[in-house]
Amino acid sequence: MNTARAIRWLTHAALRRLMREGLVIRSLVFPIALTAGTHVVTLSLLVLTSPGNEIAIPKGSFDQELLSTLEQKGLKPLESTNVRKEVIDRRVKAGLHGRTVFSLGPLPEATLLESYLRRKSPESWQVNALVEPPRASEIPGAGRLIARLLSAIYALYGVVIGAGMIARDRDDGTLHAEFLLPIPRAAIGASRWLGASIALCASQLPALLLWDALIGIPNLPQTLGHGAAASLASTAIGIAFIGGAGVKAGFSARLAGGLTLNFSLYVLGRMIPGLAPFLPVASLGSSEAPWGPLAAALLMAGAAILLFQRVNGR
Repeated sequence: MNTARAIRWLTHAALRRLMREGLVIRSLVFPIALTAGTHVVTLSLLVLTSPGNEIAIPKGSFDQELLSTLEQKGLKPLESTNVRKEVIDRRVKAGLHGRTVFSLGPLPEATLLESYLRRKSPESWQVNALVEPPRASEIPGAGRLIARLLSAIYALYGVVIGAGMIARDRDDGTLHAEFLLPIPRAAIGASRWLGASIALCASQLPALLLWDALIGIPNLPQTLGHGAAASLASTAIGIAFIGGAGVKAGFSARLAGGLTLNFSLYVLGRMIPGLAPFLPVASLGSSEAPWGPLAAALLMAGAAILLFQRVNGR
């Protein structure tokens, strides 16, 4: 009971110190800001490149009824020798050539031209939509790729933050002070892993939810689970490589080793696809249930904490 209470208070203290570091906060917020910024830039480009209020019609084919119809909706005619090309090149949203409506999609401009054709030639009219909406198979692929990239960023953060928490507290004497407490050293290692994991998962969740709201992420619960597993495992790797090296070990070489192991998990999943759904980091983007990677991540965390205790005594 005393150990559990000690882990809770040490985790709270470690998390508070972590959240006071500006670099860490900026790093955790960066993927969320990148997500929102990308959306704003995309919308801005769409607005800037969106066709104006003109409707393409063949040269010399002015029709007073058509002109009146366009004027009522604030549209202007654009004479062209190739109406179809004007629409394809996105100079206009829609065009009319004879009895054929060319449109970038189911837009109000196309509907207006359809209504005009129905009135003028109710016996024969057709719509030729030149730009199809994305196929259903393409949308999940884009969402899955973005979710995988975001989760991979947080997985890299996990190694760096897990290692950095141990190295920072070791260098400023916090670890030595906590070693004097009458608690197992494993509780000290566990508090660092919990603190870093909570910070990563709390930051990763809104980033993925935001992308899901923008473009949709297939199998969102599974995606969140695999992302959490990657963060938990990566944090354990960072703690194992620094905390399991003793108080006199260097930082750079150990951090490089942790990042290499983290990347190796991903490569192993690509080389042996059958392992990917069960390995944290390698399972990013998988549509399978995340219980296997989560269990493996917890085992890695337990091994890292035990290694921390063995190397640092008691």
